[in-house]
Amino acid sequence: MSDRFEYVKRGYNPIAVDEYIETLETVLKSYKEKDAAIKNAILNAQLAADNIIQNSKIRSEEIKSTSAKQLSDLTDSIMTHRENIRNFKNEYNDLMRRYLTNINESEFSEMEARLGNLEDSLRRYSKEKPDDHMPSFNSDNLELFE
Repeated sequence: MSDRFEYVKRGYNPIAVDEYIETLETVLKSYKEKDAAIKNAILNAQLAADNIIQNSKIRSEEIKSTSAKQLSDLTDSIMTHRENIRNFKNEYNDLMRRYLTNINESEFSEMEARLGNLEDSLRRYSKEKPDDHMPSFNSDNLELFE
């Protein structure tokens, strides 16, 4: 393709000019096609980027939500364990107090009085009945100790 034209009687050679214009039109068409392809690629890249950003935001929200739920569950679990430990401690301390507390004198006096009543009842009963018919005692007839 030559960009110089020969001179003819009334200007440039029309055939050479037409050929050159056709060549320029072909080149221009090629550039327009490439431009369209580039614009299309940019548009597709932008759409893909927007899609990636949108999916990332959705996934980010899902992760935040899941993390918040897990944090809440862990906090609830810690509170439950803390309460269980407190309850165990209180029950343990109550149990230890019950078994380690000294029996006071009034409790001993009450037990001695009950034994005395039982002894008196047995004496009365033995005077009323012969010795060979002495009743047998078991946990059911020892109500005085309850």
